[in-house]
Amino acid sequence: MMQRANYDTKPAIFAPVDTRILDGPHHYRFNIVRDDIPDDNGATRESWTCDEIIVPSLDASAIKECLICEYWSQSEREALINNYNAAMNGQADAKYIEEYNNFNRRRKLLKRQVDNDLRLHLGREKSLSEAIKERLSDIEDHDTSEAVNSFLVNGVSCWIDAKTRAVYRGIIETAKGRGDEMIGLSLGGLVIPTIPIEMAAEMLAGIEYYAYNAAMVTACHRAVVAQLNSVEEVDAYDFTAGYPDRVIINLPMP
Repeated sequence: MMQRANYDTKPAIFAPVDTRILDGPHHYRFNIVRDDIPDDNGATRESWTCDEIIVPSLDASAIKECLICEYWSQSEREALINNYNAAMNGQADAKYIEEYNNFNRRRKLLKRQVDNDLRLHLGREKSLSEAIKERLSDIEDHDTSEAVNSFLVNGVSCWIDAKTRAVYRGIIETAKGRGDEMIGLSLGGLVIPTIPIEMAAEMLAGIEYYAYNAAMVTACHRAVVAQLNSVEEVDAYDFTAGYPDRVIINLPMP
């Protein structure tokens, strides 16, 4: 079970539970922070705090599984997946899609943390290819996050993916051909029971143009990172820069 631990000196990231068995269970310490404590004489005493768990070995896969289980139980992970699938099928609130995406992003960061900590423990430097792989993963995560994939309708954050936008374009054109003047839309966070068709078409066009420009920024970030020549350049690269401002839509309230 994960616990918060205190040490008088900076603890090792990994340490065998039994020093006679170096390939057995290990203490794994992470989120290590120096937090000195004032003493009675007005000075400070060195103190370190960290999160700590016991892992079965120094095998990366085993450590990652232990760490993930500390943050999410099996039942919690199953619920996230089931809710996500239901939302993708239109049978549950769209919020579960972002919840699952957030879970995936956090899980990926935990796995990266383990890889970096093992690298430090073994005294191995991060390679350029590893740094690029990490940064490309960051770019993909940002591209699919609410920071990019969202627009505001009357202050409510919404999103519709490319497949849904294509379906709505077809529906709007069909409705126009029938002579309809009003249409309803579900925007993955907000249901609009009725809206003028011309307004819906204009709104959809604005979202589509935003999505295109955001996708171009993501593609540029990928291309730039792939061409960088040092780990330092890759780690310093700002993959969140350059994205267009979110679309803000204000609809008249009934």
